[in-house]
Amino acid sequence: MAKNKKPPFIPRIPLGDLGDRYVHHLEVAGVAVDTVRAYAIELDTAYRELGVETPIAELTRADIERFNECKRVTRLQSGRRRGKRAVEKTRRVLKLALDFAVHMGLLRTSPAKDVLAQEQAPTHEPAYLEVPQAEAEAAADAAEATLATDAEAPSA
Repeated sequence: MAKNKKPPFIPRIPLGDLGDRYVHHLEVAGVAVDTVRAYAIELDTAYRELGVETPIAELTRADIERFNECKRVTRLQSGRRRGKRAVEKTRRVLKLALDFAVHMGLLRTSPAKDVLAQEQAPTHEPAYLEVPQAEAEAAADAAEATLATDAEAPSA
């Protein structure tokens, strides 16, 4: 007769505690002091928006999506839009902390899983990657000819 397996115990860790653990992990791992400080500031944004005492196990994908679009993440205090890289960094740091929680066994899965990948996926190829077929073939032929010439040249 098979025994019923209990799911592993997942403690109710608040978001603030997770942030402290993640920042400590970065310090121990030897991450640059300025990077650790910057990540702590980004996590503070998450605490203010999601709640420092919110158990990480209760965070949902909808919470992460709401966080990613909130004014604290996307706008400056003046109301102007934050730069794209700054917004992405704030989002990424929360995702990294939640991924750390999964790695440490504090969460089964991250509610931020695939959220950033979906948002950052390009909807079309940038114009600089759209090379007409004839130009691509000509460039390939030129590169091949250069390699053949270099191979035939006597070495000094």
